[in-house]
Amino acid sequence: MIGITVDGVSLDTLAWGVRTRTGLHTTPGLRGSDTPVPGRHGALWRPDKFHEPAELTLSMWVAGCLPDGTVPSDEARLTLYRANLDALHRLFTTRQRLLDLRVDYGPPVGERQAFAQVTGKIEPEQLDPYTARFNVSLSVPGAFWQDAADSEYASPAGVTGGAELPLEVFAGATAPLDELVYVVSGPATNPRLTDAVTGQWVQLAAALADGEDWQVDARYWTSTTGPGLGFGTGGSNRAGVTTHGGPGTRLLELEPGEGGPVLRLSASGTGATTRVLVRGRRKYLS
Repeated sequence: MIGITVDGVSLDTLAWGVRTRTGLHTTPGLRGSDTPVPGRHGALWRPDKFHEPAELTLSMWVAGCLPDGTVPSDEARLTLYRANLDALHRLFTTRQRLLDLRVDYGPPVGERQAFAQVTGKIEPEQLDPYTARFNVSLSVPGAFWQDAADSEYASPAGVTGGAELPLEVFAGATAPLDELVYVVSGPATNPRLTDAVTGQWVQLAAALADGEDWQVDARYWTSTTGPGLGFGTGGSNRAGVTTHGGPGTRLLELEPGEGGPVLRLSASGTGATTRVLVRGRRKYLS
């Protein structure tokens, strides 16, 4: 059975529940268009398209009872109905932040998370004095779902320039991995990380000493170096000697693959302690 929570509150109780989930497995559309060319059929295909926000609708019901389905007395039913409806109003009408929406598919899929906002009115349809049904329309501004916890990849020590690293821990993702954090541990001169499928890359025009790390945070657009930095904070800002290129707009975005994305390290002057670390969450189109 699929379990749904919003901000940690279960939507599957005997006081309220979800009847249907429209759009939960629908992929977000693409934003952008191809370019018509005068004098030729069709249009010129453009790869620079991005996903629109995802949208889904939860068809729900609410009843005048306790979460376990019991009713203390007939006189309490109306009071409980009103209290349950108020609780759902408070839950769904939060405005100062996005809602933490989670769907638990059970093993082996596990839990997926999206940050969503309610985009329409909640208009309960009264079925009787103690029961109503209504729809909750939700939008996911970030377009994608993600794992509820980070995954982490660590290459063997002694990686050399030109090595291609299969990131198996991110296998199963279906959406672009655009918010990962990367670490290259020295020694390495002018290290470059490249998506072996799309060719998108990010490079540091500097030399890393033995024990020095270069950290790239694709989500926050940061490039820093420091001794033993790893995934930690601090370090020296190296944006001025960091360049990137390719089809994506992040510092580095990886294309999902059935066996996981493949990351290529290019560098000279590597040694026995050179290695690559990657941390982040798999992302999904639905």
